[in-house]
Amino acid sequence: MRKTFLTAVAIFVVLILSSQVYAEGLKTGFTFEGSTEKLKRGAANLADAIVEIPGTMMRKSNTEGALVGVTVGMVEGILNTIKRAFAGAWEVATFPIPLPENYEAILSDPEFLNVN
Repeated sequence: MRKTFLTAVAIFVVLILSSQVYAEGLKTGFTFEGSTEKLKRGAANLADAIVEIPGTMMRKSNTEGALVGVTVGMVEGILNTIKRAFAGAWEVATFPIPLPENYEAILSDPEFLNVN
């Protein structure tokens, strides 16, 4: 009997707390679609971060020549890898929070990796 009562109290507390979180989310701009998009974007950026190095080298080689692609492209690729990994980790860690405003992407160049 005591176990059933404690279970009922636990369920009641969870329901009350979740309704409070939902109400707070309505005030702060929380949306399920925005948070899931932020989570997907962050996970994709984490997974694709390492591809920044060869991708940047390829883009630089195609536009400015092979020597620039191998040297400058390598350095820029390493910096882009770090930037994309940190942005992805931040978005995964904070996906339920609408920061920046309305779950906007931190990276805009590009929001998702484009190796072309």
